[in-house]
Amino acid sequence: MINITIPQGEILTEIEGVEVYWSGIFMSYTAKMSIDGDGGYRTYHENDDVALDYLANAGYPGNWWGVATDTGEGDGDPVYQKSSDPCPGYFVSPTAYEHTDYAHTDPRRYLDSESVIFSVTPPQLRQLVGPVVLGCRVRMENLENGLVAWGLVGDVGPKDKLGEASIAAAEVLGIPSSPKNGGTSERKILYTLIPGLKVPGYELKPA
Repeated sequence: MINITIPQGEILTEIEGVEVYWSGIFMSYTAKMSIDGDGGYRTYHENDDVALDYLANAGYPGNWWGVATDTGEGDGDPVYQKSSDPCPGYFVSPTAYEHTDYAHTDPRRYLDSESVIFSVTPPQLRQLVGPVVLGCRVRMENLENGLVAWGLVGDVGPKDKLGEASIAAAEVLGIPSSPKNGGTSERKILYTLIPGLKVPGYELKPA
């Protein structure tokens, strides 16, 4: 195993009592890990028993945020995957990172949480540094077991929450990966973002 020391630099901000550091190249913080199922093909369904997450976590009629709608607005009607999509009958779930070649009702437009390693950023971190954060490379390390996952910053979460990643990221790091009851509340995941450095096959998405 290769040990990497990341220079912390100055304190950029504090979220949930966790200090976020900026070295001029690296943004880093040590936090919990909640599981973000958004973007997953099997994440949301009318029947919670067959879904990876509870539909209530995606919103409710008139105010959807975790499922795509026909109008692209929160008060639209949820979009179901078609017979030609990966998981027919499940809802299309969006992520902030989008493959814009696909329609907003196509699940392939978004990052599949089960197969793509990504972290989630609070929105203000996209504004606090010059280089682009969404789509940039991220390194996540479980400080308890030494496991490391490399991926991209792929989604944007609440401004008052820090420490969240995809199902695929949790599995690599040895963290329980269910959006319903997985994750860890222990501050043992070191997140190191490299704003402005894109991941092959992906694009940087300016705020």
